[in-house]
Amino acid sequence: DLSIEEFSKIKIEPKRRKVSRDELRTLAAGATFKRLEPLASGRGGPPAEGSEWFTIGVLVKKSDPKTAKSGKGFIVWELSDLVDPSVTLNVMLFDGAYDSNYKEQYGMTYVLRRLTLLPPQPDAPSRRPMYKLTDKSNIVPIGVAADYGVCGEMSQSGQQCRSWVNVSSPCGAVCAYHASRKLQQIQAEERKAEAKAAKQRGGGGGRAGGGGRGGG
Repeated sequence: DLSIEEFSKIKIEPKRRKVSRDELRTLAAGATFKRLEPLASGRGGPPAEGSEWFTIGVLVKKSDPKTAKSGKGFIVWELSDLVDPSVTLNVMLFDGAYDSNYKEQYGMTYVLRRLTLLPPQPDAPSRRPMYKLTDKSNIVPIGVAADYGVCGEMSQSGQQCRSWVNVSSPCGAVCAYHASRKLQQIQAEERKAEAKAAKQRGGGGGRAGGGGRGGG
């Protein structure tokens, strides 16, 4: 299947591909592909310093543009391999990487090269690793991920849920939270129906028994 990206196995929409398979092989020549999940979770530690490596992920969330203490603009991206919704790679974009990509849309799949692992920050909202990119040439869009989607359920406030989903997963176009809510509702309805049926069986049996005693 030519729509499957050969390194990450992410499915790319053929008509919305920006980099061919041959171009991507050339881009990756001499570098090692690193799966996104270990990088995002910190499992196994960062790649060796000075090694040539790259990873591939789908943009699923981003912050609003921010300004650092230095006065430079930056943005934080969250990227996923669309396997586990709870695992995303956090990357801060500065300088040319920020200027060229802060308007990018969700669902685009990227090659990320020469990521710099930032030291842990005591006041960071998450303990997950944070990476940094400054050079725009180290962010290469491959194409739109065919399996990227947004949850179609409504939140309690009446707004559409904005959580991303893998539309090819068993849950389809429903995020994990709303899939769990639906399952709980179904289970509650089944328990209610079973209780009602049991009550009807018990009540019917009592009336039949009473009729028999009356006839005697």
